[in-house]
Amino acid sequence: MNPHGKTMPVFGIDPNTFMTGLRIGWLVASPERVRSILLLKRAMDLGCPALMQALAHAALTNGAYDRHLPVVRRAYRERAEALLSALARHMPDGVRWTEPQGGFHLWVTLPAGYSAISLMLRGVERGVAIVPGPYSDPDHRFVNAFKLCYAQLQPARIAEGVELLAGAVEDLFADPPGDGGLSGLGDFF
Repeated sequence: MNPHGKTMPVFGIDPNTFMTGLRIGWLVASPERVRSILLLKRAMDLGCPALMQALAHAALTNGAYDRHLPVVRRAYRERAEALLSALARHMPDGVRWTEPQGGFHLWVTLPAGYSAISLMLRGVERGVAIVPGPYSDPDHRFVNAFKLCYAQLQPARIAEGVELLAGAVEDLFADPPGDGGLSGLGDFF
């Protein structure tokens, strides 16, 4: 219910399929509870973009989101499939990856002893970027793993990037595995 006592539809929204960066949500509660929470939200969230919330509300209630969702699902599925196909074609033996059931990235694991941070530096030299595992973990673990995002690139660019990245992995594998740690880089997170 909204603060005016009217029933509002409840949607399970993935903001990345709708408007990336949009942070909206919903609440199912009594009108009294909604009013009290709304007062707190207003006090805590003075910079909340009302226009974005109004656009989201309109899209969710007029059916635009429901029409948009199959389009973006198809696009992201195509990009994920392009990434999986390119990884299977180009990555050397020993590299493993997840198969995403949704979302915008997958997780890649190098053999033990190889550093995704070292791979990131080699990748940058080739014009390709990864997100090393320690960046995704406050304890800086998963040194031999990284995330690959497929959300923004077209399939041809994804394939090109994986081919470049696979070359960087082969260069990395040319040296024997080391401690795979963060040594020498400092705490740059």
